Amino acid sequence: MEKLTVDFNNLETLDQFHEFIKKNLNLSSEYGGNLEALHDVVVNSNIKFEVIKGGPILMEMQEIIADLLGHNIKN
Repeated sequence: MEKLTVDFNNLETLDQFHEFIKKNLNLSSEYGGNLEALHDVVVNSNIKFEVIKGGPILMEMQEIIADLLGHNIKN
């Protein structure tokens, strides 16, 4: 199983987060860059995500994304 660490300390905006996901998962330009598209990617992958919270993105949004990605959260 592949592992991908999402460190919100290194991301300034949600757009940067979605670009990070798109690049690291080799997604096509058709990736929607929203929570629904992210959900579709997650349920169809065998990737284990590690989420490190922090940085300027709203904490509530980080928590929603962490839940969607399946936990392994570090504060």
